[in-house]
Parts: sequence; structure tokens; C-alpha cells
Amino acid sequence: MDLVQIGKFIAELRKEQKFTQEQFGEKIGVTNKTVSRWETGSYLPPADALLAMSQLFDVSGNEILSGKRLTAEEYKEAETML
Repeated sequence: MDLVQIGKFIAELRKEQKFTQEQFGEKIGVTNKTVSRWETGSYLPPADALLAMSQLFDVSGNEILSGKRLTAEEYKEAETML
């Protein structure tokens, strides 16, 4: 897992929804500093936050942990790696 790539993808998803870090944090129950740490790749979000992001952004957990949107084939590959 590449934490920096995951962080960039989280930031991309957040910006697509036009959320500030603070707004996004409020939606999933964390501070904007925590969001910043995830987006810079300093920390990996815990499972409950990944689930909340997955639902909020309508992406799979595999996509978040892969740091990109996945094709069906890539999804199957990622699934076996996790």
C-alpha cells in the first residue's frame, strides 16, 4: 500500500464533492487535521473511516486502498492482494 497515493486519492474524492477538509471531517467524525494527515500520507484511515468514505464517495474500500478507481479486472486483482 502506498500511503501517499491513497492520500492523494482521498483528497481527489473530497475535492470532487467540493468539501473542505473541515466539512469532510465533520461528515465522517474526525478533525480537519486528521483529514490532512490522511491526505498527505502520514496516516492510513482506520477501518470505520474507510467504510464511511466508501459510502460517502460511492467507491469501494479496495479503490481507496489502491489509491485509484479500479476497472473490474483491477478490482479482482486488488481483492486478492488485500
